[in-house]
Amino acid sequence: MGLLMTRASVVMPIYNHEAYLREAVHSVGNQSHPDTELICIDDGSTDDSINVTEAALAEVTHPGFVVVQNNSGAHHALNRGASLASGELLFFLNSDDVFDLDRVTTFVRLWESQGKPDDFWGFSSAFFVDDEGDVVDPAGLDLSHLSDYNACVDQQLWVDELLAWHNVTLTSGNLVVTRSMFERTGGFEPYRMVHDWDMAFRLLLQASPIAVNRALYGYRIHGSNTFRTIPHGDAVRESEEVRTKFQNGLLKKCTEAPYAVHGVPFVDYLRMAFPMKVGMTGL
Repeated sequence: MGLLMTRASVVMPIYNHEAYLREAVHSVGNQSHPDTELICIDDGSTDDSINVTEAALAEVTHPGFVVVQNNSGAHHALNRGASLASGELLFFLNSDDVFDLDRVTTFVRLWESQGKPDDFWGFSSAFFVDDEGDVVDPAGLDLSHLSDYNACVDQQLWVDELLAWHNVTLTSGNLVVTRSMFERTGGFEPYRMVHDWDMAFRLLLQASPIAVNRALYGYRIHGSNTFRTIPHGDAVRESEEVRTKFQNGLLKKCTEAPYAVHGVPFVDYLRMAFPMKVGMTGL
């Protein structure tokens, strides 16, 4: 295959992750795709994140820069980074996670092979690492739901439908989208826990995702993961809110296309608006 011409932009919001930043920056700055930029938005870190990031950027192949702002939340940092991007495809990376070195190349080639459609978005399956960067099994850490979500992507099992019940994308860092589609969608909303799931819902109303069954995203499990630090009640409230928004948008969509949505039979989509069947709660 010839030289890849698509420019890719990776947006990385940063908040007090100095221990992981060098590895995160290197995983983007040394991507196999030749035209990759890294946009780092420091969201008011109080540790040494800024200096660590700048030092790491000086060590890698691809260009990148750091923008510093007052603490405004992950959604704001993600949106600001996207607004500064020059790439046609947007990638996102949590500052405690890592990319496989072929992640950008894989999605760029998929997009180019489809003729660079405007409505292109997706994510991949993931691998999981601990504080030291060693690969771990979430099931052994009482986080078997992460393994279950990942298995759905690996096996390509009703990924669209499962998104209505569970965030099988895992995290905002796993999302890939054209810049034009991201802008049309309106960016991330100010949710503390589910801004990634909400974004996936709003993208899903426009087009089905490309779910790549290769472990191209490294999700780090540690003591201060967001899902561990936000009160359960807040997470439940936010989840119910974004699901309701999606269901309302879906039902509106179904009135415009009563027999199928993106080629999926209406009955399969309609099922999303009703309580989950007994026996499905394990996913």
